[in-house]
Parts: sequence; structure tokens; C-alpha cells
Amino acid sequence: MQRFPDYLFGRTSWAEECLKRGEPEKIAEIFGGKFDLKLLYPKRVRFHLSEVLSFHSIVARYFHALGNRVQAQRSYELMCQLNPEHPTTRLVGRTLHSSRFGAWLRDKLRR
Repeated sequence: MQRFPDYLFGRTSWAEECLKRGEPEKIAEIFGGKFDLKLLYPKRVRFHLSEVLSFHSIVARYFHALGNRVQAQRSYELMCQLNPEHPTTRLVGRTLHSSRFGAWLRDKLRR
């Protein structure tokens, strides 16, 4: 990150570490508050699939950690359009939807 601050995979790796440490609030700073690749890199016309999936994986899990389910779902839906079977897409799907299932299951077990 120090040598190449605009390198997308460097940013997503740093953001991944923040998620693992339970510090999602730092992620907005990493991306300069821009959660759209075209805003983050306005001079770029094309992005590789792996860049888009990596970025939106972070964005979805970031918004999920903040409790913004709508924004998290938007990133996840974009990932599903691009490659629904990709391991990263599946990870995000499990992250976003496991909490709903867990809540439903806990509710059922309490009754």
C-alpha cells in the first residue's frame, strides 16, 4: 500500500484485514468513501472480473458489518450477475444470508 497506494488489490487486502480485525469503520478511509469502481478509478474503462468480485466482496461485507443490508445486497447481486458460482460470491452469499437463517432458527428453537 505504501509503494502503490492506488493498487486495487492492495486496498482490498488491507480492507480484508480490517474486516478480520473487526474494524470495518476503517474501510471507508481505504477507499476514500467511494464504493463504486468508476468513482474510485475514473480514468479506467475496464476492470478484470477478479478486481470487481474482490472489490464488491469487501463492499458487501463492509455494509453488512455496518447493518446496511440494502447496500450489501446490491453488491452481492452484482457479483451474482457476474459469476454466481465463484467462491467469493458464495462466501458473500453465506455471510449475508446466514444471519437471517440463524435468527429464524433461534426464533424457532425458542418456541
